[in-house]
Amino acid sequence: MRVLLLIIFTFSLFAQEEEKTVSHYQEAMAFKSSWVLYKNAPDNYASYRAFLKSAEKLEDSELKAGAYAYAALGAYLQGKVEYGTRTYNSLNELGQNIGDSKWLNFCSVDQFGDECSVCEGSAKNSRACKKCNGTKTCRNAECRKGQIIKLEKIDGNFEEVSTDCPVCEATGFCQTCGGSGIYKIPCNICRSFGYLLNKMKVREQFKSGLMGMNALVDAHLVEGFEKDQLAKGKIKRGDRYYTAAEIEKMDTAARLKNERTSQVQRRREEQKREQELRAKMDKKFKSLEDDSVLAPEKAKKVIENDFSNVADPVKKRYINTYLKQADLMIKAKEAENKGLELEAIKWLKEAQKLRDHEAIKEKIKKLKLESIGL
Repeated sequence: MRVLLLIIFTFSLFAQEEEKTVSHYQEAMAFKSSWVLYKNAPDNYASYRAFLKSAEKLEDSELKAGAYAYAALGAYLQGKVEYGTRTYNSLNELGQNIGDSKWLNFCSVDQFGDECSVCEGSAKNSRACKKCNGTKTCRNAECRKGQIIKLEKIDGNFEEVSTDCPVCEATGFCQTCGGSGIYKIPCNICRSFGYLLNKMKVREQFKSGLMGMNALVDAHLVEGFEKDQLAKGKIKRGDRYYTAAEIEKMDTAARLKNERTSQVQRRREEQKREQELRAKMDKKFKSLEDDSVLAPEKAKKVIENDFSNVADPVKKRYINTYLKQADLMIKAKEAENKGLELEAIKWLKEAQKLRDHEAIKEKIKKLKLESIGL
């Protein structure tokens, strides 16, 4: 019983550990989900906060910079310029870390503002100084251009004695407004920014970069999947990941396929060579029909070299005929060269008995005419 409880407890701990481990792909998918919700409702505070929290969990990268930039735009759309400015500052620090500041220009707030007509871009309004009531002079009634003059009895005589005014520090001007008679207060129309946000411009900017941001989010998802596969010891082959055993199985199948393909290719090449050789031999065999009469020496040599081992009985019979005819034609030619026309005619007639040929008939006719002196 104790052993069983120990096994159950160990299994539960292992399961809890597995639950705590979140894959890179799941994290990337969670970020993509927050991005999809946010880009469809950037002026919603809840989706904005969820997206910003997801962005803060990302590693320093171009994706995180883009997420901060879009979070800043969302803050502007909600009228929370101070939130957007805070995110912009975070983006500035991130840009310095990764060496990329292109997203800073993308969400810079001054490009979305129209100058405040009340403060004229100064972010402050002028008011008359409450201390000097706009007179610019020291509020001490006894002060005369920074000096206080009093009558004092010196050696029995009253004389005027001047001392520096402690209120204006001997300047004679109101220290609160610096002698200007006015003081600046934050403009409550533009909230001390000097401009009023044009949300239409913010929305246009938001839409203009969606394609690039979507590409970064999708690339992050692919990267997360690849990290998980590599962590499992898998190997990338093409666009997919496989275990070592799967790779070995695939390689074996590919090798066997290549071997079969090579065998088929070799057989085809052998068949092609055989066909070419057969066609060549058929052409030579066909030429023997005339060469045995017209070029008997050549025909005899071809028969001895190429057709000495013919197995086909029909072709073998023809070869014997061509060989005998070539021998008779050679004898006829030798007799003719010796001037023995009648003997030459005899050999030609023997050759004609083996196989009739028009050239033999013409040769016999010519020799007969020569034998009678015509």
